[in-house]
Amino acid sequence: METVGINLLIACIVLGGFFIFYLKRQDPSIVDVAWTLSLMLMSINCFIKVKEKTVSSWIFLLMTLIWGSRLILLLLMRYKKGLKDLRYESLKLSFSNVQVKKFFFFFLFQAVAAFLMSFSFLVAYHIKQFGLLQWIAFISFLIFISLEILSDYQMFLFRQIHHGKPGVMKKGLWRYSRHPNYFFEVLVWCSFALFSSLSLAAIISWAVVIMLLYFILNVTGIPATEELLLKTKGDAYRHYQATTSKFFPWFPKV
Repeated sequence: METVGINLLIACIVLGGFFIFYLKRQDPSIVDVAWTLSLMLMSINCFIKVKEKTVSSWIFLLMTLIWGSRLILLLLMRYKKGLKDLRYESLKLSFSNVQVKKFFFFFLFQAVAAFLMSFSFLVAYHIKQFGLLQWIAFISFLIFISLEILSDYQMFLFRQIHHGKPGVMKKGLWRYSRHPNYFFEVLVWCSFALFSSLSLAAIISWAVVIMLLYFILNVTGIPATEELLLKTKGDAYRHYQATTSKFFPWFPKV
């Protein structure tokens, strides 16, 4: 229970601190960095609280740190290049005169989500053996995170060249899925859940995967992104929607 309490405290402090940063910079996209950082710190906390450090716990710590570092570095690269996340710019307009109040609850929601997702880490760190299933989970993780990095890099290069210009990214992994980054992010969390699947408590980890998938498909991920892209890209994006799979990679329609 102490570990859970500290994780809750971490989520509140990190998201609360970054909310203050948002108030100064007026850049709500910083919430993505806060969310990721809080999960990394909660993973470290879970690792520290494990009494017996095993190969399994060290490997899982490495997995979560690689995952978090990838996302934070990507976001920092975007900030450096001045590539704003248009989803949050759209939210700022929709929140109108009550931005501070609504973004406060938005940051609070992200803190709760991060805290709930940290239970997946808590389960994995109690796995003592590093057997065949953990090997499969680790190798799967390396494959999925590499493909996620590739999809991010392909989009990053496209946005650098076409920033503010018409056109839709339809090359590389984006030829087969409109959201390959989201697809491989879900698979990364599947590898986290698979890591601890020999434990009965793994149902918690798979529940986290289902929660993540639901929000990506129905709430804060794909719907918000595609609504904005339809406004900015128009018919070009409608054609992309008609020919390319929404989430699961598949061959495009001719």
